Amino acid sequence: MHTLTGKRVAKFARDFGFAVSEDKQFELYVAANYLYPYLRDDVDKIERSVHGGGSDEGIDIAAIVVNGQLVFEPSEIEELISEQASNTARVIFIQAKTSESYDAKLISKFLHGIESVTKYAINPQSIALPAALVDLAALIDKIAENGDKFQETRIPCEVFYVTTSGHDGADARKELQVTEAVHRINELGVYSEPFELKTHGHDALAAKLKERHGPQNIRFEFTKRQTIPATERVSEAYIGLLSGTEALKLLTDETGAIRPGIFDDNVRLDLGAHNTVNMRITRTLESEEREQFPFLNNGLTIIASSLRGAGDKFFISGYQIVNGGQTSHQLVRWAASRRVRENPELLSDLWIPVKVVSSEDTSVRTSVAIATNLQTAIGSTDIQASSQTAKDVEEYFTQTGADGLRYLRQVQHAALDFPRTRVVTTPELNGQSPRRSSANPSERSVHPRNSKPRIPSCGVAIQSRRITTPPGSSTGWIDTSLAIPTPQP
Repeated sequence: MHTLTGKRVAKFARDFGFAVSEDKQFELYVAANYLYPYLRDDVDKIERSVHGGGSDEGIDIAAIVVNGQLVFEPSEIEELISEQASNTARVIFIQAKTSESYDAKLISKFLHGIESVTKYAINPQSIALPAALVDLAALIDKIAENGDKFQETRIPCEVFYVTTSGHDGADARKELQVTEAVHRINELGVYSEPFELKTHGHDALAAKLKERHGPQNIRFEFTKRQTIPATERVSEAYIGLLSGTEALKLLTDETGAIRPGIFDDNVRLDLGAHNTVNMRITRTLESEEREQFPFLNNGLTIIASSLRGAGDKFFISGYQIVNGGQTSHQLVRWAASRRVRENPELLSDLWIPVKVVSSEDTSVRTSVAIATNLQTAIGSTDIQASSQTAKDVEEYFTQTGADGLRYLRQVQHAALDFPRTRVVTTPELNGQSPRRSSANPSERSVHPRNSKPRIPSCGVAIQSRRITTPPGSSTGWIDTSLAIPTPQP
């Protein structure tokens, strides 16, 4: 075992109380680091994720992740996906060897084990498997049979062969027995393409250890920026526009997967591609309105423990995206689409609003995370009230004179300069029950449903549930009513 790695493994075993052989300690150490986003140093989960033993078919570590959570039972999958229309899944296979070299035969055995588990998941009668791997296959089968509830038609899969070598194992990956094994797994059609084997040495393992504290030394270019004055607790801060290409460097690793841990301080996880807001983001990205993205999207707020700049080039470490999680996930999905892969300039021509703050003060990081996610809730009626049609209605009501009605288009805290009984709001125009009551029913300015009461005092009636606006005004305000003048007696 590599000297530095050996010392780190020994310390890890002491800290967690793993009194086992060196090989087993290494397997647990690799599991704790490669699966850290899902395990979070939970000793029980670390131990359950390690399958190493005489009947493991070369699969030392395996993880099934659904909606960002590690699962061990099919019932857990059912529970996680029961209330969501769109879900995510990921399968991770790892073989961990203390050797400082790569063995093509052991790699082939490892890949054969993955192939066997996958075949069993497809057809349990086709192959014999050890009990621990049968349980693993059952989880894969549960994801496959609920394929309509997952975002990907095939299951994303990561495969790592981890050693303490000083090399990256590229030669071993080119061995015929290894390439053929990878090809056979691809042919099964279960996992997302391309199905790739990653061979990692001690440098890659050390990088995984650092990822516990967020990605390290990620380089990106930030040309369109303005400096925000630093404070005693904020060392550097910038606001500006980041190209889609540069933003993707911060969001994804070399495999195209979301960097682990960068959304830990965000208030919500990915809400899925079919979430209403996310669908609007995607429509913008896929349309000619893409050039308007900086004006239509609030962008990303990034908090980093370290930020170093040289001209327009920056290196960022230990960062969290505390606001803009939905934008980030939709951007990654769009970037992975065939259209963008074939036309990468679409990504480089996209500009995203970004605020980057560097501080080692954890209280600052927490404060920014909370503040950027606090806002007064905006309901559908608030959005409805900002339309041109709503403005036309407001003007129409104003023209009814001093004894007429007024339309309170915008929510306000200040006192009204008109009797409340003569003021209607957007929900009331929509036919919803007013939040107040009046002693005299004839003074109520709104009547539910399709009734047409006469209100002599202001000569107005509520008619229909569809807006009739002055010629030339915009249309499309759905499910609303409009007060219209009635003949005076």
